[in-house]
Amino acid sequence: MIQKSFAAYIYTSVRYMTLDYIKSHEVTDQYIQEVLDKNTVSQTSYNAIEDSIYYDELKKAVDEAASLLPKKSKEVFILSRVKHYTNKEIAEELNVSIETVKYHITYALKFMRTYLGEFN
Repeated sequence: MIQKSFAAYIYTSVRYMTLDYIKSHEVTDQYIQEVLDKNTVSQTSYNAIEDSIYYDELKKAVDEAASLLPKKSKEVFILSRVKHYTNKEIAEELNVSIETVKYHITYALKFMRTYLGEFN
């Protein structure tokens, strides 16, 4: 038997229904967020694996392209791009002019761009 006014009964009833609705949706929202978080983690690890594979393929292709360079261009390329020597250091190391070093770097980079075109 209702001992309060009908308006108070309806207010309390609606209030509890609203709280139950919010509570049930909070649980649903939390579950959805957990699923999204798990997918994000798995997507991130998938991207890391994909990036690793791509890096390995690119490194292999760069090594292959470098092996196809003429001897002097290959030496200059390795000293410049792998060992990070300056042009002056390369010139001193190989006993050539700085202009020759610049020529070989330019040649090697053009060759690499052409050879590695599929990775662009």
